[in-house]
Order: sequence, then structure tokens, then C-alpha cells
Amino acid sequence: MPGAETPTTTPAVPESTVGVSSAPVPTTTSPRDHLTPHRLVVVLLVREYCQYKVSVPTITPAERSSVCLLVLSLVQSPDLDLATTCMKVGEKVPKGLVMSWAGGVARLQEEGVAGVMDLTQSIEKLLTAETAPVNRSSVLGLLLRRVYLSFDKLTFSEVSALRQQLDHYYRAGRHVLARLLEREEGEGDSLEMSLDCDETKGEYKLPSFLPAEFSTDVVEKVGSVSRKQADLLIAQQASLLQTAECAALPPQELQWEISRILTSCPGLPEAHFLSYLNCVRVREVVGGLHSLYASFNQPADHFLAKTSQEEINKGFRYAALNLAAFHSRLNHKEEAMSAIREAITMSQEASDHTCLQHVLSLMYRTVDSEEKQRLMERCIGKCGELSLSYLSSLGIQAFSQHTASTGSKPGVVLELLTRSDVLNCQHSIAELQAMSYTCKAGAWTQYGRPGLACTLAQLLLQLNTADPARGGNNYSGEPTAIALCCVAIRLEVRGFPGQADKVLDMADKMFPADRSQLSKISSSARSRVTMWRALARLDWVQATAAVDSLEAAGVPDAKLLRAELFFKEGRLVEARELVQQMLGVENENVELTVRSLLLLGDIHCSGGDPAGAVQHLVRAAELATSRRLDQLLHLAGLQLANCQLLLGCPARALSLSTSCLAPLLAHASLIDCAKAWLLAAKCKISASEGTGQAERRAQVLEGANMVARAKEGFSTAGDMARVKDCLYLLARLYHSLHLTQERNMAAGQYKKLEDLYPVKTRITMDCLV
Repeated sequence: MPGAETPTTTPAVPESTVGVSSAPVPTTTSPRDHLTPHRLVVVLLVREYCQYKVSVPTITPAERSSVCLLVLSLVQSPDLDLATTCMKVGEKVPKGLVMSWAGGVARLQEEGVAGVMDLTQSIEKLLTAETAPVNRSSVLGLLLRRVYLSFDKLTFSEVSALRQQLDHYYRAGRHVLARLLEREEGEGDSLEMSLDCDETKGEYKLPSFLPAEFSTDVVEKVGSVSRKQADLLIAQQASLLQTAECAALPPQELQWEISRILTSCPGLPEAHFLSYLNCVRVREVVGGLHSLYASFNQPADHFLAKTSQEEINKGFRYAALNLAAFHSRLNHKEEAMSAIREAITMSQEASDHTCLQHVLSLMYRTVDSEEKQRLMERCIGKCGELSLSYLSSLGIQAFSQHTASTGSKPGVVLELLTRSDVLNCQHSIAELQAMSYTCKAGAWTQYGRPGLACTLAQLLLQLNTADPARGGNNYSGEPTAIALCCVAIRLEVRGFPGQADKVLDMADKMFPADRSQLSKISSSARSRVTMWRALARLDWVQATAAVDSLEAAGVPDAKLLRAELFFKEGRLVEARELVQQMLGVENENVELTVRSLLLLGDIHCSGGDPAGAVQHLVRAAELATSRRLDQLLHLAGLQLANCQLLLGCPARALSLSTSCLAPLLAHASLIDCAKAWLLAAKCKISASEGTGQAERRAQVLEGANMVARAKEGFSTAGDMARVKDCLYLLARLYHSLHLTQERNMAAGQYKKLEDLYPVKTRITMDCLV
């Protein structure tokens, strides 16, 4: 449908951003760092690597970098099981080092406490030797010193518990470790024998005289997470969920990691907030609300003594803000406004101007339209005074879309977006840089230039937004999904369905439905494309299924698409009632109103009442002119020309259709271009009546050429029913011109299409759809 070729979006307050850095203050102290089997295995890898560098002096820089990055990730990440550690070591570490490390792990488990003591004693040599391979103040140096001191402070019972943990840890991953050892033929047999022997041994049991708390069979501390590891994981995953959602952990795996963190660090507010983001990601409303409440609903006696009351109140302010954003996302306006008023009250009491601006940036997306412009202007000005560049740029983009929807000139809209681009470049705000391209594409689509919108979408997809903070991943958020769908829909309406499917497949791959909340954008675009193709094939069942999918997704023009489906099926009464119902409701989307009026005009023309269609088309043209909807304006002019032709004014119809033909051929879809050619041909043929025989023959022949162009357009778009109509009309025209060969060719093509597509259609040119 015209005007719906490029999905547009309104910049929204990123709920995941508000409150992440201002979440409630941690409510529990960090647990003492425990010595775990995972840390022992990492220390063993560090020791073996230091020895490997001495024995193999020709180690390459790539191997050295790979090992160092692996060790750093193992140190910073939560404890992993032995199988996962073996897979990572096997992928990143040189073969000789893999064998020595795997053998060391096997010996460590076989020797038990003695092996652990030998490992910790070797740490001192790594740090105190004359040519110490590890710097004491480095990351690895701090790790080694912490392990050494932790083991030195262990009691006898704690050492015994560590031995049991090591036994559980080793038995869970011994099969993966055996596969690593099998890579080396020379050492594989002897070492594998030791692994087989280990399986015959009984599981290590703690001495019976130990206290009851050490006699459990399941070791609770295996897989524990330190506070620093938890903070790092939460920061990384929260950032990825906002900027590169698919690069984050899968939802189930991330929720499992959050459970591990909460087990080791109970009551950690940041972990609950990350769980909230993960629930929002998979559209789990109840779980998201529960996690959001848990992120700030902590007992008062759990707060740290050194935490000031102001910091605690700040957490509650941002908690109310996040709650308002959550309800706003679900379109619960009353609940959102209630939370907004609460956040405003607390912010005003504390004179927190930053929080007030966050509230204001959310508020102008929740209130009615008459208040939006004033709130936007206030937000932009105050954010500029407070140097809140992100909110200022976001407000400018929202204000640009508001001005575009009210019919402002393109220069005004683009000037606002240029101001936003300056702020984004100055402060390196990648997500708003991408959003700026999306806003420009949406504005040009509204102004009737979908080709420019597609070009801007391609520029966005080519934008280099890689950031080391995201692990080198490019920004892939909502603007990226919209840009992919924009390109796909443009390819579809220009007659390239294969390429459109490839782009949509890429969108589905980047935003899979099982782990991305943005999958609804690509799925809606695919349903729209499916509906267009089904209508072209007159496949009402598939078209109905596609419209049902769009209605379930909450697409704004879903009712209009259903009315169009009814019209195509010949159910004119139902189509007219549905369109009139839409027009009877006050709608801020003027583009949707204009498209509804155009469809209502088509319904009147198809019902034999072109005079009744004129008033609706004139109203559509007035609205399109006031809001600068250029493409819809020319489509309204085209339909008015059709009404003039049906009312017996072919000369005026020819003049109006000819004036609309060039703009539509430059910017409209393939179907609209074919409709324009067909109507211009009809007007030219009708206007030739009463002229001389030679002149009329020339006019009719020119009209036949126009019909042939319309046939090519319909054929490329896959609308075979209209192709048959054009062939029928061509055969009649050639017959009147006594062009027997051309007539027979058109008739033969019609017969072939009738055999391939046996759809009984009414041969009529009284309407354009």
C-alpha cells in the first residue's frame, strides 16, 4: 500500500538505560573470595604457560595474545565447569601447552591435597624468582597472590572440603579432558590409562569426624561467583542487551548465570535488574515486573552502613522511573502516569534535576498530543543547560518527528536532525547516530521519497559502530532492524522479491524470535510482504493469515489492510463499514487517514458511484497537501482522474493523470506505476473520440503502448489477474486497429495465462485496484 513502504519509529526512552547506573545501592557485602577448583585450574594454566615459554622460545605473538586473552577471560568470568574450560583451552592454546595443562589437571586430581600444596608452593616461585615471569602488580600477579594467601588461611576441614570439590569438578569433565589427551599419540596411552584408573576409584569422602556442615555430598561452592566477577558479567550483559542484543548470552543461559550470581551474592539489586532486562527481551511481562520490584525492594537492614540516605532515596527515584517506563512500554498509560508522578515528587524533594529530565523525556511519550510539543521544548532546553547530551539529542529527534507529522517543511526537520547529529558525533553516541538515520528515512518516506529513505537505510547498515566495550560488535538495535525491513520492502515494491527475501532472512538471523524483542519488526515486515504477494495471487487464505499476524503484532494499519482484503474479495459492504469505522475514530496518524480515504474512494468507484468517491478523494488530497504527503497526494489525483473519466470528462482526466504520471514513475511502487500507465492509456483512448481517423488511430496506438507498459509492471509484480485484464484490453484495441498479428499474440498470451492461472476475474477498468 502507498505510504507504508518504510517502517518508521519514534525514539523511545531506553528503559534498560534508565536506572542501570543508578540502581539501588548493593545491599550486601561481597562474600570472601573462596578458593575453588576453577581457580586452581587457571593457576595451573598460568604456571604451565610460563614453563612453556621457557621451553619453546619461538612462540608466536598470535599464540601469546590468544593465551593471554583466554587467561584473562577465565579470571574475570564466573567459575566454569571442567568441560567448558577444556573446550576453551583446546580452541585457543597451542597443542604442546594443551597437553602439559591437561596432564597437570589429571595429576592434580590424582595427587589430591599434595598436588594442591605443590601448586600453591609453585606460585611463590613464579612471583619471587630473579627472572619472575609474572609481575606482582599485574592481573595475574594479583590472582596468584590471592590464591596463595587464600590457601594459606584454610583450615584442615576447609582443605578437605576443597579436595571434595576438586573431585566433583574433575569427575564432571573427565571425558572432555580425555579427548584432549588423546590428541598426542605418544603420551595419550599412558595418560588415558590414568584417567581410566580414576574411574575405578571410589568417590572421595570426607573424614567422618568432621562437623556436619562438611559432610554433604553436593558441594555448594562449586561454580560460585565472586562479587567482582558478578559486577563484570552484569555490566557486560546489560550493555550488550541495549546495543547488541544478539551478542549477549541466550535468554535461558543468561537467566542461569543470574541465578548463579544470586546464589553467591544474595540480594544483589543489579542482578535482579539484569533479570528484568532479560525478561523484557523475551516479552515475559510477569517475570519482568517481579524482577523489577526485586531490584529495589530490599529490606532496610540489608543496606550497607556506609550508604547515605540520599543514595538510598536516589535508588527509589530511579526505581519509580523504571516502573513508569515498563508500564509505558505496555501502553498502560494510567499506571505509567502514576509512577511518573511519584518519580517527579521524589525528584523535586531531592532537587534531582537529572532524574527530572529523564522523567520528562518519558512523559512526553505518554501524554496526549497537545502537550507533547511544549514538553519536548522544555526537555531539550533544560537538558542543554545540564549538559545531558544523550537526553538532549533524543529529545531533538523526537521533536523532529513531531514537527514532520504536523506538516513542517523538510528543511526544518532535517535541520533539527543535524543538530542531533552534531551532539551524537561530539559525544560518540552510536545508538542515537543510528536512530538519526532512521528518523531521516521516516521523514523522507512521509514526504513521498522512499528511494531516499532506502538510501539512508543502506547508509545506516554500512555505518561502522564497532566498539571494544561491546567486544568489537557493531551496534545492532531497533534502527538496524527497521533499516533492514525498509530495504526489504523497497526491493519488494520495486519488483525484486528474491532479494527482498534474502534481506528478511538476514533480519531473522540477526534478530531471532527466541532471543530478541526486535524480531517483531522483521516478522511484521515479512507478514506484510506475504500479504501483498497473496493478494496478487488472489490467495485469500494466506492473505487472511498474514493480516491476522499483523493484527496480533499491533501494526497501526492492520485494520486498513483487512479492509483492503475485503475489497479484493468483493465484500464491498464489509470493507466500507470497516473503513468508515476507522474514519469515525479520531486518529493522530494523518497518513493512515489519507490511505483510508483513498480506499473508500476505490470502494465507491467499484460500486458504481464515482460521484460519491469525489468528496472523499478531495478530502484526502487536502490532508495530503497540508501534511506534505507528496506520494499520497499524487495517488489521490490519480483516483480523481479516474472518477472524472467515469463521469464523462476524459479531457480533464487525461490532463490530471498525465500530471501525476511523472512523480509516480519516479518514486512510487511498481504496482502504482502500472496503475498510472493503465489510467493514462484509458484517458488518452477516451479523449481521442471525436477526432480525425488518423489522429484517433495514433492516439489509440499510443494508448496500447501504455497498456503494454502497465502489463509489464503488473507481470513483474506477480499480479497475473491484472496482466490478463491488460491482455484482454490490448486484444480489443488491436482488433479495433485491424492489427491481426498483434491481436492474435495478445489473445494467445491471455489463453496461456488463463490455463496457468484459472482465476475468474471480472474484466473491468472502472477502478484502480
